[in-house]
Amino acid sequence: MKAMMPEVWIINRDTKVPEVYVLAGDDYERQAPDNDGWVQSAATDIRFCAETGGRLTVQMASDRDTRQLLPED
Repeated sequence: MKAMMPEVWIINRDTKVPEVYVLAGDDYERQAPDNDGWVQSAATDIRFCAETGGRLTVQMASDRDTRQLLPED
């Protein structure tokens, strides 16, 4: 029996567009972004959003005060 990760995150190196895949049986299903472009990790309660200029916003889903724009200046 092979071990499978419950969730996989992929961040495009150039565009910073995030993708979150959740294990569903033997395959992974890509989580669709919400209407504002945020993709959320159910496993960690972290959410991601690509910004213009090749940057990524990351925050704890329930706490806007944790918002970080990466890479930092």
